[in-house]
Amino acid sequence: MTIQPTQEKPPLTNLTRETHEGLASVILLLAICDILPFLILMLIGLQILPLLAPLAFVPIIFSLNQSCKSFRKLQNLSPHEGMNLPKL
Repeated sequence: MTIQPTQEKPPLTNLTRETHEGLASVILLLAICDILPFLILMLIGLQILPLLAPLAFVPIIFSLNQSCKSFRKLQNLSPHEGMNLPKL
């Protein structure tokens, strides 16, 4: 078995160095363009969501109001009125 000497890579010429730098720039640009819309939407969402938060309380308040009305109706019933229990 013979051991092969390691081959040294020739130094990059200016053309290949520029090609590598150009390719790296294109990949970086594509990565930025791919992520940028999500970042913009996230920033817009962070600004708008606090403004929309009070709207989330409207259904909660409405449902609480309905629950209070139902509870008042239950309080007005006599103990045996809503149940099918025999009167003693």
